[in-house]
Amino acid sequence: MWGEWGFGKEMVRRWVVQARIGGGQCQGATSEELAEIKGLKAEVCRLEEDHEIFRRAWICFVGGGRPRQPLIVAFIDELRAAGHAVESICRVLREQGLSDRRADLPGLDAGQPPRSQPYRSTSPRSPTR
Repeated sequence: MWGEWGFGKEMVRRWVVQARIGGGQCQGATSEELAEIKGLKAEVCRLEEDHEIFRRAWICFVGGGRPRQPLIVAFIDELRAAGHAVESICRVLREQGLSDRRADLPGLDAGQPPRSQPYRSTSPRSPTR
C-alpha cells in the first residue's frame, strides 16, 4: 500500500518507531529532542571554530595593542584558506576589539583571491589556560 504512494518500507517503519517514541510507547529521543541535539551540535561546532580562530589570533597578535592592517588581512586570508568562514573570523576578531569593517580590511571584497603571504606570529608561544 505505501509503495503505491511512493513511500519505501524503511521510511514507513521509521515513522512508526518515531510515532511510538513520541507517544511514550517506546524509549528513545523524540523529534523535539533530536532537533535540540542537532542545534546543540551545531552550536558546539561554532564554538570550536571560534576557539580555533581565537587561539590562532592570540598567537598572531600576542604583542598587544592593535596590529597593523596588513597583518590582520594576512591572518584572515590564511584562516579563509584553511576553510573558516570570513564572517566567523571577523566576528571573533571584532569581539576581541579588532575591526572587521571592509574599509579597514581591503582584500575581503567578493571575487578577490586570498593574499599569498602568511601572517607572521610575533611570538612562538602558545596561549596558556
